[in-house]
Amino acid sequence: GIGVTITAINSGLLVTKVNRGSSAYDAGIKTNDLIVSANGTSIVGMPLEKARTYIVGEAGTFVTVGVMRDGEYMEFYTERRPVTIEPGSYQIVDGSVGYIYLQEFDGGAEELITHALDSFDAAGITDIIFDLRSNPGGSVNVFRNICQRIIPEGPVIHFEYKNPLKNVTLYSECKNPKYSLIVLANENSASAAEAFCGAVQDSGVGIVVGTKTYGKGTMQNLTDFKAGGGVKL
Repeated sequence: GIGVTITAINSGLLVTKVNRGSSAYDAGIKTNDLIVSANGTSIVGMPLEKARTYIVGEAGTFVTVGVMRDGEYMEFYTERRPVTIEPGSYQIVDGSVGYIYLQEFDGGAEELITHALDSFDAAGITDIIFDLRSNPGGSVNVFRNICQRIIPEGPVIHFEYKNPLKNVTLYSECKNPKYSLIVLANENSASAAEAFCGAVQDSGVGIVVGTKTYGKGTMQNLTDFKAGGGVKL
């Protein structure tokens, strides 16, 4: 593949995420681009799985992806590569500031944050830039567990239901917070990423810098069926 997450709409395939280090990222494809063709074949109106077959292929081959961006048509010549989904990355900047890029609150996110903070602790670093730009969110449990290392003891998120008796608050139990944060966010930072921004602001451990976030104030519940499949509410 070329390393993008897509969703089918009537006018093409909407790019909802571009994996860093992927061929799409290297070529310049961006989140919210609308893919309308592949190697000259229009995929507008095609079912998702059929349209996808025009983009994926043997590793090492190339595909020219036609994209609409802000009303302008452009093409990107991209190599098909094995796609590895990494939760993010981290590094030490100028020997004194920790930088964490988190792609989503899911998968290996907890392990990444643990490795990053342990590395920063060993270097005596307490000032951290937390990059949540275009982070779509993820698991509530992953979000809460990450907060345990960063957010001071107290509430980190409230869930309100139609029946007030079902309302619940999740808490951090971090008694000795040691980090000062700058959180980077943009218009595609959503869900758990927004909750993290709110927890950082409300707890006073840092500030949020960037543009207005996505505005997703809802949570998904997944219920599995014993016979297979499930329902997402």
